[in-house]
Amino acid sequence: MNVNLGYARGPADLDRRGDLYHFSLALTLESGKRLIYIVDSSVDTNPDRAMGRGFSAITLIGAIYTIRPGLDVDAGFRGRLNGTGPARQWLLGITFRGAP
Repeated sequence: MNVNLGYARGPADLDRRGDLYHFSLALTLESGKRLIYIVDSSVDTNPDRAMGRGFSAITLIGAIYTIRPGLDVDAGFRGRLNGTGPARQWLLGITFRGAP
């Protein structure tokens, strides 16, 4: 389990919030040596005041498969839990690590 907290301070005006907060929680389950399942949820301050809600909440489910040491492919789905944030996104990725 991973937990992250964050804070950023930026310029604020009538349209943008200056104090930005982040909270996320991720659970991982390793299946064998090559496959990892992930569930991640996060809540972030919405910097755009015009959007109304102060926070956007999203969740992600996905999997990471190690093809060989240093080379991973991943796929997932991310969706919003409230009225802000991305509605639905399919995610695909590849990671290459050159160091052993």
